[in-house]
Amino acid sequence: MSSDTFDASKIKLTGAAPSACSSCYGQYPERLHIDFGAAFDGPVLFGKDGATLGQVDELIICDECLRAGADLLGLRSQGDLEAQVATLDAHAMTLAEKLAGAMVYIRKIEDAFAVRPEAPRPKKR
Repeated sequence: MSSDTFDASKIKLTGAAPSACSSCYGQYPERLHIDFGAAFDGPVLFGKDGATLGQVDELIICDECLRAGADLLGLRSQGDLEAQVATLDAHAMTLAEKLAGAMVYIRKIEDAFAVRPEAPRPKKR
């Protein structure tokens, strides 16, 4: 992406989980979070007792929300792509083996036709 205002170096993994994800507003300290280095006018979060927990004011998204967005764009993880390549390679090998067997069979049929005597033609009356 090229833009005079875009700076990819400001996008980074956070060191600690934020008070909430800017997308799902969940609090998941076990997840990775991506800080986009951008201000966000998000909601004020309240606890069960009504006390203010904090405000979402930075664009920091958990890895699950980012993955869901990437899926919408057709982006996939390296592991998914490697698994798909391995599956396709195995399928290609199976097809190559079947093709080799079919070619052997075709050669046998062609050889059989090459040595077959010509059938006699019926006499005209």
